[in-house]
Amino acid sequence: AYGVAALSVAGLWWLSRNRGREAQVWALSLLILAALLSGPYNWDHYTDWAIIPLVHFARPEFLRRYGALLLVGGVLFALPTFTYTPAQVADSPWLKLLTGQMTLGLLIWLSIGVLWLRRWPAVQVGVIVDPPARHQQPVATHG
Repeated sequence: AYGVAALSVAGLWWLSRNRGREAQVWALSLLILAALLSGPYNWDHYTDWAIIPLVHFARPEFLRRYGALLLVGGVLFALPTFTYTPAQVADSPWLKLLTGQMTLGLLIWLSIGVLWLRRWPAVQVGVIVDPPARHQQPVATHG
């Protein structure tokens, strides 16, 4: 569990390090999904934590691109939890990786979130964007 957590922190930092503040906030919400996958929390509380990245996913351009996968992950996440005996897990390599459909749903969400993060343009280091001058008057609107 510590290895998964460490790799998640390092990987998300690496992907978001030079992509600006919005990408860093996005990566933080993905870190919540990674923490859910790496720690043995009670499955009853996963939906409470998963709502944070889900709110970030609710943007039109993200839904157009990954809406179907988001829905599949949500359906898997909403299904009742199945448990396996230790003998079943020992016999099947897949059950060692995927101990339930909620895990698979979270993996789907984390994967599409990372894909979206990789699309963020890099911010040039050392380039300072000047804010608008304070003396500029706001544009008047007619209404």
